[in-house]
Amino acid sequence: MFATPASPWIIAKRDGTILAAHCDCMEGLGESCSHVAAMLFHIEYANRLLENKTVTQEKAYWMPPNVREAGYKEIKEIDFTSHRSLKRKADEVYSHHRNQLNVVLQQHRKIHLPLTKKWMGLLPN
Repeated sequence: MFATPASPWIIAKRDGTILAAHCDCMEGLGESCSHVAAMLFHIEYANRLLENKTVTQEKAYWMPPNVREAGYKEIKEIDFTSHRSLKRKADEVYSHHRNQLNVVLQQHRKIHLPLTKKWMGLLPN
């Protein structure tokens, strides 16, 4: 019912030069076996894996050069707020403080505090 597994083999030099290859399957007898080709692809792939490091073996190479190390935090400590939202909040705070400053300056003008010409030039109109 099941055919016996094919037994491909190769003879190669240490530099990778293939001297001979054969398989005992039907196509292998005609020297056109895909089992040998599959074995050669597997050997090449295994050698590439040994030569190269995987993404998890490298130390955070994707981080910008100005970031030395990424610290670890618990999920509850991480702020996932977008930069746009943070800017909008900062602008609101800045606007609020600027409005308060304008109110204080308007009150000073109404009271007519004696200000020097230097300070009067800094006040908004």
